[in-house]
Amino acid sequence: MNPERYQRASELFQHAVELGPDERRAYLERECGTDAELRAAVESLLRHDRPDDSGAFSDDVLRKGRERLDAIVADSASKAGSGAGADADPTDLPPNAPRDIGPFQVLRLLGEGGMGSVYLCHQDEPVKRQVAVKLIKLGMDSERIVRHFSKEREALERMEHPGIARMLDAGISADGRPYFAMEVVDGTDILTACDERRLPVDERLRVFIRVARAIHHAHQRGILHRDIKPSNVQVSEIDGQLIPKVIDFGLAQALDPDSAGDASLAGRIVGTPAYMSPEQADPGVADIDSRADVYSLGVLLYELITGHLPHDSRMGHLTAGASGDSTPMDAVAPSSRYASNGDAETKLATRRNTGARTLRKLLKGDLDWITLMALDPDRERRYASASELANDVEAYLDHLPVQAGPPTAAYRIAKFYKRHRVAALSGTAIVGLLTVGLFVTSHLTVRAKEAEERALTLLEDVRGQNDVFNHMLVSADPRYGGIDARFIDVLERGIDYTLEKYSDQPRVAGVTLVSIGSTLSTLGDHDRAEEVLLRAYEYRQATDGVSADELSFVANSLGMLYKRRGDLQTAKRYYKESLEHVRDDPDADDSTMRSVAATNFNLGRMLLSMGEIDEAEPYMLRAVELQQEYSANDEQVLTFGNGGLGELYERKLDLESAETYYGQSLAHARRAFPEDHPYLATALVQHGFILHRLGRLEEARGPLEEALTIARTAFPEGSVTLKPYLDRLTLHYIASGELESAAELVTESESLARDPLGHGHTLKLQGTLHMAREEYAEAEAAFREGAALYLEQVPEDSPWVVELNGLAEDARAAQAR
Repeated sequence: MNPERYQRASELFQHAVELGPDERRAYLERECGTDAELRAAVESLLRHDRPDDSGAFSDDVLRKGRERLDAIVADSASKAGSGAGADADPTDLPPNAPRDIGPFQVLRLLGEGGMGSVYLCHQDEPVKRQVAVKLIKLGMDSERIVRHFSKEREALERMEHPGIARMLDAGISADGRPYFAMEVVDGTDILTACDERRLPVDERLRVFIRVARAIHHAHQRGILHRDIKPSNVQVSEIDGQLIPKVIDFGLAQALDPDSAGDASLAGRIVGTPAYMSPEQADPGVADIDSRADVYSLGVLLYELITGHLPHDSRMGHLTAGASGDSTPMDAVAPSSRYASNGDAETKLATRRNTGARTLRKLLKGDLDWITLMALDPDRERRYASASELANDVEAYLDHLPVQAGPPTAAYRIAKFYKRHRVAALSGTAIVGLLTVGLFVTSHLTVRAKEAEERALTLLEDVRGQNDVFNHMLVSADPRYGGIDARFIDVLERGIDYTLEKYSDQPRVAGVTLVSIGSTLSTLGDHDRAEEVLLRAYEYRQATDGVSADELSFVANSLGMLYKRRGDLQTAKRYYKESLEHVRDDPDADDSTMRSVAATNFNLGRMLLSMGEIDEAEPYMLRAVELQQEYSANDEQVLTFGNGGLGELYERKLDLESAETYYGQSLAHARRAFPEDHPYLATALVQHGFILHRLGRLEEARGPLEEALTIARTAFPEGSVTLKPYLDRLTLHYIASGELESAAELVTESESLARDPLGHGHTLKLQGTLHMAREEYAEAEAAFREGAALYLEQVPEDSPWVVELNGLAEDARAAQAR
């Protein structure tokens, strides 16, 4: 339906809605005649209309009319300040348009909606100015429509903020119709304004902060906007600065139920779906509060920094359930939108004056956290106010810790060093510690629900840790080796200082030694790391009131250490101990549960490598279950989790299940990583080869060839890391009968072999290729030689040796035939 017919349907609806059933039927027959489409449109609007005794001025039809009107106003506003002054030709006005509205001379029609018309007007007294005057249309002055109109005017009257389009005057026209005069906003919508200027993310955030502050002002005046979206934020450039103004309070609702502006809308959905909060989209929720606008600001922020809406569905945050109802769903992290460098991502990044990879890196971390907190489907976990959201964005720009980020010492110290980067450069070795060692403590969060004593205790812990690390910064002093001091020596000074000063404070000693011990482990000093981590574990166990997740973390660190050392049985014990600590913890938060998922995954993968497949299965299943619940927006985590399950079921010879999980892993990897990332190559080769094993050769070719192409880009020429990709594609070419292509890859694979196992596997490929060519004697010789090489590294009963000897016998039998 075109705009003119929609407007006609809207006008008919406004009259029909005031009539009783019989009068309505006769009215529609008279006005619509044989125009069935028009009548169907009006009846559809009537079906979705419900009586509203609250005096609300925001039913869906009026909203749609206003959207069309505001689009016209926004498009025309720039013309208002240039070439559309007092000399405008009044003959351009529609025949039924007024020439004057109160003290304002009408210049031209800016636009029309279902309820009213907006005119560009000129005023001579008491000041010369141009204004936009909104006037109820002729015939639309029913009590209900006037009430709607008055509520919008009252909302505007309450506010006086540079970021909100002002109401300047109000009155009754000569023919008795209400009107109000508004400031003319000469600008473009916020997305267009930022994109046209190719504003970088930081500059977009500064514009956004002004918008959030304006909305907070409205909330302080008791007004909820309820329709925040790009077209309702118009941006003008003044003295080189972009100044946003929020417009259209036509859907506004009073936050104070006792105020004159009350417009509660229980049982009615209003707003723009893609920008609505879950509670606003639920007709059963009556207590809509300022956090609904915070959600809409979150959508606007997401779109500003990524160029995407946070949800793909037209219904925004809602996804249809099996029964047809709708339920809230989490948004995708902004940084995940730039998992590849495709044309679309590149263009969007260019509009932000950067590249896709750089933009992904920029968004990852604080901006992910801030945006997802604003978009949390549970409003209890959302920012409590638009001001809090603005404050967090400002904190990000100032390199301060953000409310949405992890409240850990590591995070806060990292922020400190970012703010004081020049001074920090003198302590290069310690910066390495802070960004590597302390990072492992980032899951130890302060839960808001914990008692004040817990927060104060943690503050003492942080002070103690800061004292230790500040002492270690002395390593930058020339007397202690200067900036060339060995990192290991710096860590040892930290250990000595901790044991000397904090041996009687197990909380501080424990958490500090965990950081240092984990760093030593990552550096490969496993013996010293073992001593330090075991001492840290003793301190943590001796600490009164230590939380389950803190004990779990130290045990997990020990598990990782022993796995690196190759002591898998001890690693298995500590991994299980880590899980036991939090098994019945009622206070476990989301961060802890993500750590639990990681421990389950690490333990499952290790058991798989030990050949304990059945024991590995429940841990890996539990890991993926927790990942889907607590890391649903982390595509990387889901890539690895599903890939691990694929490997598990491949080892169990349940190839159909393996293909399912490898397929899911690949889907997540395509969203999580750039198109030339080695992790994407891994997911591709896993999925491609399981398709090969299932006999689905045509489907397997694409992933296997793409995997090798990425690997050739990601790894240096001649790297042994290329070998698995070459070998799997070789087997595929042999099975497909492309023997010349297979032979070329076998030759390359042989050149990359570095040890007996590598050479043995290449000989297996050569034997397989000889078998395909019916060169059975050569095949047997290759298989026998490969088995002999394997025996240099593995026992005689190893599956690898057994397999190659079996293949050699097959080749001999084929030769005998």
